[in-house]
Amino acid sequence: MPSEDFRVDILCATYNRSALLRGAIESVLAQTATYWRLVIVSDSSTDDTRDVVAEYDDARITFLECAPRRRPGPVRNVGLAASSAPLVAYLDDDDRWRPDHLAEVTRRFADGASWVVAGSTYVDDSGEQRVPARVLGSVWHPELQLVASLFEPSRVAHRRALLDRLGAWSEGQGINRDDWEMWLRFADDGQSVVVAGEPTVEIRASGTTMRHTDAYAADAYPLVVGRAGSPEVARAALGELRTAPLRERFHTLHRTATRAWLADILSSGRAALPPGVHSDQALAEWDRLNSGPLTEGAQPLVDELVADGGDIVYPVPCLHRAHGQRIERLLRNRDRERLDLVARTVERAVERRAR
Repeated sequence: MPSEDFRVDILCATYNRSALLRGAIESVLAQTATYWRLVIVSDSSTDDTRDVVAEYDDARITFLECAPRRRPGPVRNVGLAASSAPLVAYLDDDDRWRPDHLAEVTRRFADGASWVVAGSTYVDDSGEQRVPARVLGSVWHPELQLVASLFEPSRVAHRRALLDRLGAWSEGQGINRDDWEMWLRFADDGQSVVVAGEPTVEIRASGTTMRHTDAYAADAYPLVVGRAGSPEVARAALGELRTAPLRERFHTLHRTATRAWLADILSSGRAALPPGVHSDQALAEWDRLNSGPLTEGAQPLVDELVADGGDIVYPVPCLHRAHGQRIERLLRNRDRERLDLVARTVERAVERRAR
């Protein structure tokens, strides 16, 4: 593979995580591929981050510092501006790559890909695996990208030309899920993911990572699913919706609708799966993971509904209002039976009140 054509700039945004950053740096130094440059951008760290980076005497490592941004997207833009390789990859400061990660990813670019995602496992603070790699964790489709972020940045690499055409990471206020916004922009541009497949990324999943803190909370779009007319009727309707018989009904509808949705998108021409994996394998995994009885835990949709004045509202996680409206149109189609059941339940509550 000609190294000049497949040079990779690895962007690592960091803030006060010098101990964790060591592991990220060392996982890059251990790569079997050597055509990389690591650009570490400190978001005005106040710990010993600069000194830690200086310990690594490798000309391929560049350290930059920027004014406080407190969001990784704008910090990555500083690294983008200071780099020029035709390929861009990301590595969060608390994640790790296995030695063959870059080799596996860049091999897909040699086949013509513009956006590549690697498989991953999730580990705790001690490095012990918490969640094994799953097929469903590497399934992609534009509709899935619309409703969820899907891929951690450490799993992603893409051609720089995409950013030249579509723009850099969001600098706007109010968008906390910078990666979701970026990958959705790729999808809206018609770019399909190529999945590298093998789990070559270890994602640190702990209560202190960005995805597990309030700082990562998305805005919510108020999808009105029932009009009760008054706060009293709305509260009564919510109470009925959460009774055992209706919870069981919602549980069944959720399974049926979600599986039908997954089967439909997997059979479409735009779905992406890991190499050698077929849609029936992904569906079989979904069936295994969702074969148990209704649990005592939170029930999707039902326990997320809120009374907003006289309306029953489903707060849809989203990036902004226009994004929320797109998700609503999708849900009105894909999850119509559950939403209709909510509406009918509210209508009955209104009728009882009127008697």
